[in-house]
Amino acid sequence: MLKTLSGLKIADFSMFVAGPFATSILADLGAEVIKIEPISGDPLRANKVGPLISGGSAQFQTFNHGKKSVSLDLKEENDLDKAKNIALSSDVIFDNFRPGVMEKFGL
Repeated sequence: MLKTLSGLKIADFSMFVAGPFATSILADLGAEVIKIEPISGDPLRANKVGPLISGGSAQFQTFNHGKKSVSLDLKEENDLDKAKNIALSSDVIFDNFRPGVMEKFGL
């Protein structure tokens, strides 16, 4: 497969389906996608509808394959600093929070 986006780094703050699906396509095209999840994980991880893969949600695996992942509590200063460092070193910041959330965190 042609890796058109090779060398592109994406900080992915998205959860559930639409955002992770979009960034999984970018990962398939060669981008380095770093998924930043809450400590509890993306809520889609707990979705037990359909088949399970290694004890986890097949939907989560489908929409998040090919990504690196880190769990951070953005309400904790140390974790927020880590998220900011990932964002600053990325070419693209992708999120699907409601308007104002990223600004609240200074991202």
